[in-house]
Amino acid sequence: MVSARIGMVERLPRVLVLDGDPGARETLRRSLAARSCAVLWAGDATNGVRMLVDELLDLDALVIDLHLPHRDARSLAHLVRRAGGEQELPIVVVAGDLAPELREELYDLGVDAIADRREGAAAVAEVVLAVLAERRVQPSRTVDASGDDGDDAAGPNFSFEGSSTLAA
Repeated sequence: MVSARIGMVERLPRVLVLDGDPGARETLRRSLAARSCAVLWAGDATNGVRMLVDELLDLDALVIDLHLPHRDARSLAHLVRRAGGEQELPIVVVAGDLAPELREELYDLGVDAIADRREGAAAVAEVVLAVLAERRVQPSRTVDASGDDGDDAAGPNFSFEGSSTLAA
């Protein structure tokens, strides 16, 4: 189980799911809840952005359907990462078969993982948990007065497409 610590109290990870398909959204909500996640949801980008703004400081992950009504996953990832400046919140995009160019564009926008909807809600939930676990185990970096964090190499680029295993 992945849990978040607030002070000395552990709480369930909070995941905001944005998906326009009520059946898919409910199935994913149940899958995440079965894996000890607290799930908030919205069926379109308008309500999703409103919830994101209200809940941002308490969220542990954002899951976005690629074809979310009113604003797709590309637009939302851009809004969160670039316009909003939020770099810490993990973003998982749920999609079917993606063209390589779109996959690359999503990663360039700061998406942490792409989960294959065709694998089912349980596999998508496992991708979300893997991203949460990865974010929690990364050591914090210390930056000296010059701004150097001592890390000259790029970190690993994890992909979660099509399965719940990490690939380098």
